[in-house]
Amino acid sequence: MLGKGAIVVEGLTEFHALPVAARKLEESDASFQPLDIAGAAFFDAESEGAMPKFGTFFKALGLKTFSFYDSMPRPPEKKKLFTEAFDVDCEHVHAGFEALIVSEMSLDRLWAFLDDLRTTGDNGNFTIPAVRPSDPDLKKLARSALDGSKGAGWAARLFEGSTVAELPPTVTGFLKQVFAAFPKPADIPVEVAVAAAPAKPALPVAGGAAAPPAPAA
Repeated sequence: MLGKGAIVVEGLTEFHALPVAARKLEESDASFQPLDIAGAAFFDAESEGAMPKFGTFFKALGLKTFSFYDSMPRPPEKKKLFTEAFDVDCEHVHAGFEALIVSEMSLDRLWAFLDDLRTTGDNGNFTIPAVRPSDPDLKKLARSALDGSKGAGWAARLFEGSTVAELPPTVTGFLKQVFAAFPKPADIPVEVAVAAAPAKPALPVAGGAAAPPAPAA
């Protein structure tokens, strides 16, 4: 509420994963101002239907508002709620965030992620074969893993182990719009900053008279 921007998502998976992708972008490009410094925060609306009311609330507070949510058939009047509540309204083309990940990330990255879960034992009761399955089965396996009870954390873990180039283009494209709304301030040369600083008042000396100003360097 005291920040400058609100990035509203519809569920925990996006709430955990998108900040990881944002940090990856920040670390890879010094021209991006970190979102926490910019005052832009992620907010989980907990459902797609609740997003417009939160967007309207944040917008009324003077914040820049951004939405990121799944594609689904919507009547024009419902879609209008989103476009009016958000300065940047991103309804991606996939029917679910997990579908977005599996469709837009490479099979090599998905398998490396799943194989790491199996090797570390972090897969728990979720079965992951030791041998890489066929491409269609690998996609199904990755989708099932991300849809599971640990999906929210696993999506973030998948992003954490990825390079920026391996992240879903829809995610990075959306986040670049957020970064563009909060450009990094230009660096101010030291000599300009010193010249713009207010002069320090003269200090009093014994007898009540003010000390003469220091000679210029």
